[in-house]
Amino acid sequence: MSWKFRYLAWLKRYEQARYAYYRWKMKNSISFGADCDIYPPSIHFQGWGKVTFDDGAIVERGGFKVHFVVDWGAHVHVGKNMWIRTWYEPNVFCCGPNAYIDIGPDSMVSGIMIRVKKGVRMGKRFLGAYGSRILDSDFHELDNDTPEKSEPVEIGDYVWLTSDVTVLGGVHIGSHSVIGAGSIVTTDIPDHTFAAGRPAVPIKNIGDRSNTI
Repeated sequence: MSWKFRYLAWLKRYEQARYAYYRWKMKNSISFGADCDIYPPSIHFQGWGKVTFDDGAIVERGGFKVHFVVDWGAHVHVGKNMWIRTWYEPNVFCCGPNAYIDIGPDSMVSGIMIRVKKGVRMGKRFLGAYGSRILDSDFHELDNDTPEKSEPVEIGDYVWLTSDVTVLGGVHIGSHSVIGAGSIVTTDIPDHTFAAGRPAVPIKNIGDRSNTI
């Protein structure tokens, strides 16, 4: 066996040991399902809540990190076979006390930021492009007479948030819908709709997206 094969075999064992150590170290904060492909140096965890990776979830070996900031009683759920890309921008998942982020199976995100005080739930095969943000709260009072408002966000199946989209609190985006780049979503978007603008408004109907990538 050449030195190259010996080196690759050693490297594989090293990575397996590193992953096993990381799982043990983070067992009280992060749980991993079967067949996950997680690169531990890509993950930064802060807080007292929980993160759950379902079976087959992937965190890439890119140049940026996945940041989980999860407060008391909060939970981030990464669905089955979800793929978190780390080549282009960091991904940020931030939950206030007792809040939740629930991402459906077969989803993919790349450079998304989700910050909630109540919660957000995405259906299956959700796509979140770089620069997109989901915020369920104002996070500050507008003035002395206008209190901060927080409302959960609901996103259906097969929804695509293209680059630099902002989704605000209380919004429901229907299944099979696409939000155009740079849009700000302040009101509900129906199923099978392409919406865009600031604020986003329906532009046209679109068809079934269940076989899209």
